[in-house]
Amino acid sequence: MRTIDYSVVFGNVLNLCGIESDAGGANQVVPGRVLWKLVRDFTSNRLKYGWEAARWPEVCVQESRVVTVSGGVEGNYIALDQAGQNEIATVFEVRNKNPKQSQDSIRLGYYLSENGVQLDGAGTTAWLHYRKHSPRLTGDLYSKAVGVNYAIGGQAYDAGNFYDALEVITGDGTTVNSPSAAPAKWALVEIPDVLRNYLIKGVYSDYLRHDGRMDQSHPAERDATAVLEHEVIQLESIQGQNVRYEFVGQY
Repeated sequence: MRTIDYSVVFGNVLNLCGIESDAGGANQVVPGRVLWKLVRDFTSNRLKYGWEAARWPEVCVQESRVVTVSGGVEGNYIALDQAGQNEIATVFEVRNKNPKQSQDSIRLGYYLSENGVQLDGAGTTAWLHYRKHSPRLTGDLYSKAVGVNYAIGGQAYDAGNFYDALEVITGDGTTVNSPSAAPAKWALVEIPDVLRNYLIKGVYSDYLRHDGRMDQSHPAERDATAVLEHEVIQLESIQGQNVRYEFVGQY
């Protein structure tokens, strides 16, 4: 996936807001300060909205999953959060075989339940086409300080990006286990490049709204919407990636 560094989004938002990041206002935008956290949270919210605006190939997956065969009243299902797998956010279709390899793959009927993806048919595996969960940006600047610990999945900011810990990392005040110093212990939180301009303009609109400048926020929001719609048109109309849905069920 083509990604963009968070620092690029952040820097462009500051430029639009007229905030100096390397001069008199530097103390306001360093990681950990209120303004820095504000832009981080705005970006996280916008990322989710843009992520779910279309079936971006960058964030959608088609892969085999193990089916839990309960043998009882719970039926057969695929859990949304299987261990060692991407957590499933939005399901588009389920098939009995890999559609990339098998021309005779059959679309399976399914519905969502408290168990996950409930399947109408039997079988121990199925092929899912789904959207991954949008990442959340929650981390603060990495610290090695005593008492600053990162559980698995804990997030830190380092060198312009956010990273999730792949193992437990304990701060001892001496050892530097930052993402840049110990990359094997961290996973980059990827931001799709296709959402670059939407994030910048959308967060700018959010900042204006937060600052009470509604007369400027509304035009900025229209700009953000137009940018996102442009990318959706590029995907679905120009590149022809619109999908025809087949409905399975009884009426």
